[in-house]
Amino acid sequence: MRGTGSKFAYITVAAAVAVLIFSGSNIRTIFKLRSEINRYRDKLENLQEENLLLEEEIRLIKTEPEHLEYLARKKLGLIKQDETKYYIIQQTYTVPAR
Repeated sequence: MRGTGSKFAYITVAAAVAVLIFSGSNIRTIFKLRSEINRYRDKLENLQEENLLLEEEIRLIKTEPEHLEYLARKKLGLIKQDETKYYIIQQTYTVPAR
């Protein structure tokens, strides 16, 4: 009888150790996945905000000709037929050492 009880104790201890080892790994995985989920949530939130800005930009382009003209001038450097575009070139001069 004594042998059976000690075998049961060893099996119980071995099972408890195995559970602790494997559950520790699972806990690390859970924390890692939660961290990854939070990163993706932040990224999603940023993309949703960017989407709203782009939707507003599209709305402005479709409904306000002045905005479209502004973008054409600013981003593409376009000018009207009767306009002249001037480029200002800044030169830097160095004073020679004496």
